[in-house]
Amino acid sequence: MALARDGNNVRNTFLRMISAAVVALSAAACGIPPESQVKSARNAEAPIPMSIMRYVVETDWQTEGQWIDLAAKPPYPEHPSAQFVRDAWTKCECVRVDLNGDGLAEIIVEVKFSPGATGNTSFHVVVQEDGQWRHAGALCGRDYRVQKGRTPTGYLDIVTSWNNGGGEYAVATYRYHKGRYREWQSHVEVLREGKEPLVRDRKEHSLR
Repeated sequence: MALARDGNNVRNTFLRMISAAVVALSAAACGIPPESQVKSARNAEAPIPMSIMRYVVETDWQTEGQWIDLAAKPPYPEHPSAQFVRDAWTKCECVRVDLNGDGLAEIIVEVKFSPGATGNTSFHVVVQEDGQWRHAGALCGRDYRVQKGRTPTGYLDIVTSWNNGGGEYAVATYRYHKGRYREWQSHVEVLREGKEPLVRDRKEHSLR
């Protein structure tokens, strides 16, 4: 039994090392700064004010209206309680990344309250200006990548990939414009065995 436990411990340690290496390589490929510059933490440790936490919970498609107990008698509350917000926030995760090169880390909040069966979720960008935090856009997808290279606005683009199912993915590029991240370009990728993905429905959206 001791030998079996030791073997399992070695195997688990090896798998953790491999997983960490894959994450590091993926982050580097996406242009995300190394761990010394990007801190991933649970939301309880993130300096996001309750007002923004409440806004995220009230507006996100995973949590919107989930605080209403339909078994109770109306009138129903229009807004979630502070306790519901805190409980929902424990199922979120934050990643800090400097999106505009000013040396201060913005925060990307991934909401994991009730993701779809295909793994789709949502991401909220929170930026800091003049010492104040504010919400700067909601993105949807199964995952996201921070792109390399500054844009005319000084912020890095963010690309998301939404799993449509059946090997089809909706890819969207979000660009910071007039204080918010907005969808700028999009296309659909269809996976094909042994071939490059089929790309169709390329679109460019007006930034208003």
